[in-house]
Amino acid sequence: MINPVRQDSLFSSLDDWCEQNRRELVEDIKALVRIPSISGEAADGAYPFGKPCAQVIDEAERIILKAGLDVKKSDYYGISAVYPGKTDERIGFFSHLDVVPPGEGWSSSPFEPEEREGYLIGRGAADNKGPAAAALYALKFFLDQGVKLRRGLFCFLGANEETGMADITHFLQTDDAPALALVADCGFPVCHGEKGILTADFTYPLPAGNLLGLEGGTASNMVPDY
Repeated sequence: MINPVRQDSLFSSLDDWCEQNRRELVEDIKALVRIPSISGEAADGAYPFGKPCAQVIDEAERIILKAGLDVKKSDYYGISAVYPGKTDERIGFFSHLDVVPPGEGWSSSPFEPEEREGYLIGRGAADNKGPAAAALYALKFFLDQGVKLRRGLFCFLGANEETGMADITHFLQTDDAPALALVADCGFPVCHGEKGILTADFTYPLPAGNLLGLEGGTASNMVPDY
């Protein structure tokens, strides 16, 4: 995919490029984390997952355009950053910008990101706004270096991964699947898979008055805070 004459010089410049763009990347992640994009009910007809998810997609569009990449909108189900290649074949990065509810017990505001001991603390910083921004910057690197790839690259940022993945269904209904897909989520590339999730109702007859109550957390796919 990469011209072999330029390959060594290209990757020798990667560390310098990362350092030069590090602060901008951190600030872009912060801008995304500040938006409480908990996927919810449709709003105003145009926002299938509610206004906060629409706001985070608008912020992603600002970041994509600032990077100089092309934008492809997906009716607020998501948005794509696009770096065209020499052929119609494409490699796709898939990430998401919706988050689970923050829960209680935070030592700082969950939607006001804070840098602490080399970490960025905030709801969604790791899952999945940080990896989503990093994938965007991978496309920006090739653009900044002027590298022409045989296959085009795109990064799709959805808004419904946490509560149903209707964003991916919509993508496949309105766009072609890529030749290769990479899911840049959470601990990627160290984490190659995740445990399954079972959402179910368990019932058992109990004598009246023996159970006062049982509860924990606020969503089935988050670590419960109580």
